[in-house]
Amino acid sequence: MKETREIILGPAEEYFRGYVTTGGENGKVPTHPFKLGAEKAYTDTFDVAVKSESFAGVLEKNVGYIDVDQPDSAIRLFNAIKAEGLDSVVRKTFRGIHSNFLNTKGGN
Repeated sequence: MKETREIILGPAEEYFRGYVTTGGENGKVPTHPFKLGAEKAYTDTFDVAVKSESFAGVLEKNVGYIDVDQPDSAIRLFNAIKAEGLDSVVRKTFRGIHSNFLNTKGGN
């Protein structure tokens, strides 16, 4: 079963270096080798990647990631993000949400 890939809050372009198609038993293994920083390491765009059975986003260095699979916790996090007006991308999944945050204070 594919995850819902709907962006429900915020744009995604500045959060990701690119995307890589994935597979394997749990759908989390890249289907081709890639090296971070390589020029053509990732699929072209989100629109290309979303058409595959599964894919992963390769985050920019200044981006944090939170995966919440418990529905009640996902709703609480989503409501907090909206209430605080945080600079975030939130995607709904079948189990909860994936959220990405920009680190605007520097550091990794």
